[in-house]
Amino acid sequence: MWHNLLSENTFARLNRERKGRLVAVACLTVASAAVVGIVALVPAAVVVWGREASIRALESVHGKQTDETLAIAEYALQRARKLKTAQDAAATGKGVVSFADMLWQAVPSGVRLERVALQPSTQGSSLQGSIAGTAATRESLRAFEEALRALPSMREVRVPLDAYAARTDLEFTLSFLYALSER
Repeated sequence: MWHNLLSENTFARLNRERKGRLVAVACLTVASAAVVGIVALVPAAVVVWGREASIRALESVHGKQTDETLAIAEYALQRARKLKTAQDAAATGKGVVSFADMLWQAVPSGVRLERVALQPSTQGSSLQGSIAGTAATRESLRAFEEALRALPSMREVRVPLDAYAARTDLEFTLSFLYALSER
């Protein structure tokens, strides 16, 4: 048996105070550990935030460099296209002059030309075109068609069959492909 000189009420009160102090010390220990843990994480968080900031800065610089590179490449591509267009126009211009000379020599009597349209073809080295006019007779239209086919650079001369429907004053529109490379 254990004897205590304190009364039971005093002993119970002291026991409660002791338990309260133990709980307070335990809570203070847990709170101190949490504070120490948070303080220990601050340097790691600062390092991570710094790395994120430097990565964003590098991405921004890289993005600007990429945008500048794309702008330079686009400018160079536009200049190359303009140069190619100018070269094509010069070649087409020479081809148009030689075509006009040949065309006027190929027009027989009895054929009157009203419209000649030319444009560069999708094949690049040729001109697509159409000629509209009036032929006095079927024979004069046929002679014009054969004269065009006889030209050395002429390709794919097409005269619709309905152009031959009338006997006189035949209105026609023919299409052709004229090669620029063969001159």
